[in-house]
Amino acid sequence: MRTYWFTAAGNTKRNPRYATDAELLRRSLERLGEDLDIVGEEATTRESAQYFKITGTLNAPTWADRIVYIDADAFAVDISGHEELAGTRFGRKKSPIFKSIVDGRDGKQNLDRRARLKAAVIEGGLPEFFNGEYKRAHTEWNAGVIMGPADFMKELVECWAKWWKIIKDINNGGWKYDQGSFRYAYFEVALRKYGYEGLPRQWNWDLKNWGLNPKVNVLHRAGNPRKSLCDAYYKFTSKLLAGSADEPA
Repeated sequence: MRTYWFTAAGNTKRNPRYATDAELLRRSLERLGEDLDIVGEEATTRESAQYFKITGTLNAPTWADRIVYIDADAFAVDISGHEELAGTRFGRKKSPIFKSIVDGRDGKQNLDRRARLKAAVIEGGLPEFFNGEYKRAHTEWNAGVIMGPADFMKELVECWAKWWKIIKDINNGGWKYDQGSFRYAYFEVALRKYGYEGLPRQWNWDLKNWGLNPKVNVLHRAGNPRKSLCDAYYKFTSKLLAGSADEPA
């Protein structure tokens, strides 16, 4: 299976650390004979840096059978280190679905935006987010990796871009740590299309699976003490490239 790996280095002008982390990631993949494209080095804002996750996927080469996006500052650890997860912010915590709303000075303005978001989500055919089922469909894209077959990934990020625009419009063009748009897109494309049990574990980002598959756990660096990125990614990519019983042929 031909895999296209890429990362967005982030706002390197404001924080050079992202470029350093991306280079560590590139070296770890190089040890396995894999190439990593670093996109978005010139991003000047947090928003533009994150949007490279969408454009980077859509611009993936046509030869790619699988696309893997990895946050430059993420890391992977074996699931055997489960005890290390205690107290981390990416445990089984459920993030609020209104996290994408920009708080206005006027409380009523904020309530109005929440009402508009709820209406947009229901109108968009995702009432599950307001009847409790969204907890089951919870995804945390900050976990550091978004991966899947190329056609699936492109369909997913096209839907993500749609929700991204909806949320920006609700916020009157403003943007602040948007984490809702990916969740809505994931639910709409992945879980609606494949179902909770029909989506292969590698592509299922429900937290109950702790990430990619039963043997690998992926977390954002901010959730745990700093690890060796090269060593961690070497373990991660070795297992990923070796495949598993759950991976489709």
